[in-house]
Amino acid sequence: MLPTLAVVNDSAVVDKRYKYGRNVKMGDLIVARKPTEPSSLVTKRITGMPGDIILIDPSKNSLQRLNQENLDMQEITPLDNSSYDNYVIVPKGHVWVTGDNLNASLDSRTYSVVPLAMIEGKLVYAWYLTGMLSMFTNSPRKLANTFVEE
Repeated sequence: MLPTLAVVNDSAVVDKRYKYGRNVKMGDLIVARKPTEPSSLVTKRITGMPGDIILIDPSKNSLQRLNQENLDMQEITPLDNSSYDNYVIVPKGHVWVTGDNLNASLDSRTYSVVPLAMIEGKLVYAWYLTGMLSMFTNSPRKLANTFVEE
């Protein structure tokens, strides 16, 4: 969940009142069971609610690569454009989730929609822990919903 959560030493508070998807909204950070491996937990952001129409991977239409030799940006044309024009309607009782680091995230684009019943809670606070006393010296930061409705 970079950049929202650090790879190591970041701890979070999960509010269990949102278990089973109760009162979750677009943009909330959640902890859920991974649909392809229910014994594993994942932290993702809700980016689609029931009834929403989702373009499965919009980033694939405008991929760019940095050429290391001359540091110029080059456009990459996907081999099969039709595979990047796939849409899904999020069914009732499910959500679409993505990681905040889209380039390196296994999320609904990989394992499809997540049933609300697999949601364990909503992340509300996090803080960086480096030692035993850092819980008392570092102040927790609120994990805000960054979704802006237009």
